[in-house]
Amino acid sequence: MSLPLPTADAATADLLEDLACPVVLLDAEGRIRHLSEAAARLFRVSPASRLAGESLGAVLECPRGAGVAEWLAGGARRSLRCAAREAFGGFTTTLRATPLAPGEGWLASLGDVAAAGGAADRLRLADAVFAHSGQGIMVTDARARILDVNPAFEELTGYRRDEVIDHNPSILSSGRQGPGFYAELWGRLQQAGRWEGEIWNRRKDGTLYAEWLTITAVRDEAGAVVNYVGVFSDITAVKQDQDRLARMAYHDPLTGLPNRALILDRLEHALAAARRDGTNVAVIYLDLDGFKPINDDLGHATGDALLEVLAQRFSSCVRGADTVGRMGGDEFVILLEGVQGHRGVERVVACLLEAASQPVEVEGIALRLSASIGVRMVLDGNQEPEELLAEADAAMYEAKGRGRNRRQFFSPAMGRRRSERSQAAGTEDREAGSGPA
Repeated sequence: MSLPLPTADAATADLLEDLACPVVLLDAEGRIRHLSEAAARLFRVSPASRLAGESLGAVLECPRGAGVAEWLAGGARRSLRCAAREAFGGFTTTLRATPLAPGEGWLASLGDVAAAGGAADRLRLADAVFAHSGQGIMVTDARARILDVNPAFEELTGYRRDEVIDHNPSILSSGRQGPGFYAELWGRLQQAGRWEGEIWNRRKDGTLYAEWLTITAVRDEAGAVVNYVGVFSDITAVKQDQDRLARMAYHDPLTGLPNRALILDRLEHALAAARRDGTNVAVIYLDLDGFKPINDDLGHATGDALLEVLAQRFSSCVRGADTVGRMGGDEFVILLEGVQGHRGVERVVACLLEAASQPVEVEGIALRLSASIGVRMVLDGNQEPEELLAEADAAMYEAKGRGRNRRQFFSPAMGRRRSERSQAAGTEDREAGSGPA
């Protein structure tokens, strides 16, 4: 049977009564030894000694995280948001504790007291939302030290709550955002009190994930920031779907090379850089000689395997900043940026011709091809992408007409011949369409 708990001595009790704020003297087990008059009024008890020996946890409900006893046992390093039970006023308060001499207990103060009237219910509701939300939630103090996280945070990041408390959120940093990104984030947060956007972070196991994050600053009555609340959801799957759709829209499904749409986009950017920097661009149009008979006689699977090998060979002929794309069928386009005259282009063209002429073995059959190449040099960057492709294509047809397995640079005369061919083809089409129905 436990002995009655002694109340505070008279000198201590007098000292507490001199304090205007509500304070509670606790023993080492978290039981109440004495209440100041201000605290007794808040708890609606008279005399104050009526609560002597009661556990503070029986008077205050602290649903988020540990109870009062566990909080004290953990050193009470941070404040604890609680609500007085309805029988003791129903107000909400921020509980802080200062340890006395070893084994002597604690001096706890009740700060930021909010009015009664459903406060405990609101606290319980807020705690339920915090605990059961499917979004990760992180609460920090004004110095961005983590005070609390919810179960969804633990599930999404792989970190347990006790592993991140008192740490900076940078523990999650992926390294994909530089200092400028975070400077802009904090600048916006300080100016507007809110930041929202996409960010990449790192889980405990080292994997990266994309999240949509909203950070809100919480201010006190004086307007000073006391907390930051971050709410985030994992959007990695959404990002992966977007990447797959973008790849389908802008890449050739067989070779993985840029398709016509992406080639035109990159050519437009290359021309803009050429105008800005005064550099040159080369557009190379390549058509395989003898591909159609192989594709028709040996089948499309053989033709596809041949194209995949040649796509890799062509890619090895250029720098990382250049582009090798497939227009369709057996036609490829190569964009060279920042070239220094014809000499650098000639080296790439020679590599492409060599790559095309080397045999490719498919299912035990050695297949041999060659390539016809047209080159359009761009010296000022003022041309339209579509027109440049058409002119490189005209130069390629010129090379094919001169015997194949060669290259040809574009000249204005080729443009005139191309225009004549287009007009002749149009006339034939009109004549074919004017016959009797």
